[in-house]
Amino acid sequence: MSIQVSYKKQFTLFLILSVVLLVVVEISIRAYDYTYDDLWCTNWYKESQVFGNDQIRKQICVDLHSKLEKYDVIRLDSPNQHFPTLNINSEGFRGPEISKEKPNDVYRIFVIGGSTIFGMGATSDETTIPGFLQEFYDKDDLNFRVEVINAGVIGAYSTLEAYYIKNTILEFEPDLIIAYVGVNDAGYVSVKEEIDTDVISSFDIRQILFYRTPFFFYEHLGLYPEVEDLYSNLDANFISKRTDLWKNNWLDVCKFGKVNNFKTIVIVQPMLGTSDRVISSHEQLLLSNQNQKQKNVMTEGFNGFAKSLNELDRECTTTGDFRNVFDGINAPIYYDNIHMSDFGNKIISQNLFDLSLPILFQE
Repeated sequence: MSIQVSYKKQFTLFLILSVVLLVVVEISIRAYDYTYDDLWCTNWYKESQVFGNDQIRKQICVDLHSKLEKYDVIRLDSPNQHFPTLNINSEGFRGPEISKEKPNDVYRIFVIGGSTIFGMGATSDETTIPGFLQEFYDKDDLNFRVEVINAGVIGAYSTLEAYYIKNTILEFEPDLIIAYVGVNDAGYVSVKEEIDTDVISSFDIRQILFYRTPFFFYEHLGLYPEVEDLYSNLDANFISKRTDLWKNNWLDVCKFGKVNNFKTIVIVQPMLGTSDRVISSHEQLLLSNQNQKQKNVMTEGFNGFAKSLNELDRECTTTGDFRNVFDGINAPIYYDNIHMSDFGNKIISQNLFDLSLPILFQE
């Protein structure tokens, strides 16, 4: 009997010590994460010449990492979030509040895309690509009000964007959808042809990761594959299939627009290296550090998307190849291989304004 009691005490003591150890490890990891995140944002693209102000640069980083997301079949931003450099309105879009029902005197433009449209690196909601586009339309002498809505979703690619348009954006009665796209389809090693509608909805993984330890060790034990390994087996056949998927997704959206009474513009976006310009020292460093295989795959993907525009023109209202949009602009634009400063966003917006304005006059 005494031996059995002793075993119970030992087991209880073992459980207590195990729990204490796990708690200590968890606290230590969270302390490390806090310090690391703070240091990471302090140094976030510190060498880039596009921000100018170190304080705003760090604040952009902190705000981007503080915002919460939800999963409603696809990843979206949780509504009603407000930070010094960005705001998510009650409908989950970046920028000011809008009504779900479109006012009678409003022409409504949705700008679709990934993090470049959302505005990673923008100093405010107004200096994103949709923000500047709104400014251009506000200054134009029209006899109706134009409402530009930022529907950028970080990490989105064409399959997700097509789903988003059909199942969310349509409810807001768009008159025109501008898709500024390409980089995520070209850069991802795997994209889905169809959306899994059985995905758990309405959660942000950070809200349920009350136990950080296993994720920390997964991240720091080298279990993520190297970039070279990810891209080493991607060949011409893969790029061809990716191009067809991108093209077919946007053909489907443009046909869907005709049925549902909205216009469509599809743009192939630029990335660092696609324009003929004198680049900054930081941009040169970014190019030299880029994995060559990844760069080749993305370049070929962009070339394929651009060739698809002729076919898209048959169904879409219009298209645009913006790969060379920064030709001759010899000032710093990119802070990484894709994302731009406010200056770059404004140039893109001016070109979108010039391309979209005739469509509004036709209306």
